[in-house]
Amino acid sequence: NSQIGKQEKVDKWTKYGKLTNPYKYFEIEFKEYDGGKIYRVSFQNMKYTEITDICSFQFEATDDELKYLKQTLLDGCAIKKGSEDITLEIGNGMIQLQYLSGKNVRMWYIEDGKVAKRTWLSAKQIDKLFKV
Repeated sequence: NSQIGKQEKVDKWTKYGKLTNPYKYFEIEFKEYDGGKIYRVSFQNMKYTEITDICSFQFEATDDELKYLKQTLLDGCAIKKGSEDITLEIGNGMIQLQYLSGKNVRMWYIEDGKVAKRTWLSAKQIDKLFKV
């Protein structure tokens, strides 16, 4: 009467882009699903730099939609101080992009109206993450 069963197939995620350094972790992975792709974004919550606190969210996207996500993040790097934030619905939540400095953007992931986690990205890091 065990409640743990054997899984017949293990879902494998393929790495799309990844950033790691002593202060930051950010990764994009995907897997094929019914002729489309599901993406998973995982990143270190930069609110806590001394502990590991990872945020992950998933979303379906076409190649064009992924290009749009990349461009939206790059647009976030061009936000001027005092300008309105950029928001984008994604998966079961949304991301909010705010001015940080120069060519950097602060990204918040919000789910159910509550801020889940935050990180920041530079334009150079965004280009490294996205191969499109």
